[in-house]
Amino acid sequence: SWLLRLTSMMRRLFQLFDKDDSGEIELKEFIVGLTNYTSAAPEDKLAFAFDMFDDDGSGFLERDELIKILKANPKFADVSEEDLDLRASELLVSVGLQQHQAVSRSDFDEMAKRNP
Repeated sequence: SWLLRLTSMMRRLFQLFDKDDSGEIELKEFIVGLTNYTSAAPEDKLAFAFDMFDDDGSGFLERDELIKILKANPKFADVSEEDLDLRASELLVSVGLQQHQAVSRSDFDEMAKRNP
């Protein structure tokens, strides 16, 4: 039946995202999965990431939300909180923002361009 096929497909999709076989999809796995398995344009992926991490829906990323993005990146998986905080500062400065200034969508896009 179509429902059985759908369930089987959903199970396979879950497995594609659950890279550590924990039975749960962590945020990092979800973001990496979307990036790897979608054909969306890079600017659409950036818009999606921005919206996903804009927890309060303000249209800006606060410093803690920016750090969550860094934590979701496999490149920063084993980085200390102190180093993540330092990296967040570097990213803010790279687009001319102050240490605790909120990041607009255009600032975020520029950050991504300057720090691939």
